[in-house]
Amino acid sequence: MPSARRAWCVFRAGQILHRRVGAPSFLPPLLFFTDPQRVRDPACIAAGLPRGSGLVYRSFGASDALPLARKLARICRRRGLILLIGADAELARRSKADGLHLPERLMRNHAAPGQSLLTAAAHGPRALQRARHLGAAAAVLSPVFASRSPSANTPLGQRRAAALARSAGLPVYALGGIGLGSLALPGRSAHQNLKADSIRTDEVDSRGVVPGLARSARLSRPPTRRRGVN
Repeated sequence: MPSARRAWCVFRAGQILHRRVGAPSFLPPLLFFTDPQRVRDPACIAAGLPRGSGLVYRSFGASDALPLARKLARICRRRGLILLIGADAELARRSKADGLHLPERLMRNHAAPGQSLLTAAAHGPRALQRARHLGAAAAVLSPVFASRSPSANTPLGQRRAAALARSAGLPVYALGGIGLGSLALPGRSAHQNLKADSIRTDEVDSRGVVPGLARSARLSRPPTRRRGVN
């Protein structure tokens, strides 16, 4: 369970990155991914995230997914958070979430989005290209570094992840073993490092809080609205 202080540090890092790279204002500076095995109470997480954050609720077919998603939607509306539903467009529609997050495997079968916010997972250049062609507002690139997540693949590494982000053609979030010990921020003349208590995201949340990494943002060692659903 993330402490408020740690979550705020990651959020502030994401805000700085968003401003530096000109990310769209409707994208949250931070995304929190739920995991039913490692996040026992998503509502508690939603109640503690900084205003303006994003929450990705992944139900994995849980029997109580709809009432919980509706509860999360109410909390997120009240607290000024963005709620995305993982992999389930019908659940996103019925819960009145802000949008949908698609795993890479589902992008081929998903129609172009309507008015909802759409993000997509990507593990390489082809998936980033599909996300862009699909009209996703952002992609979530992973794993950037080695992660304890059971679903993590071979890490991309900082150079490859940065190169993929620069050439993606859409805003990119970084996921997987991300830390905030040293975060490179793109500036006009030089890259600056942001220190944030050497916090690792796998200590901040249960799968990886995602600081924004958009367009030409570059990584230096582990770094750290729209309504309605079609």
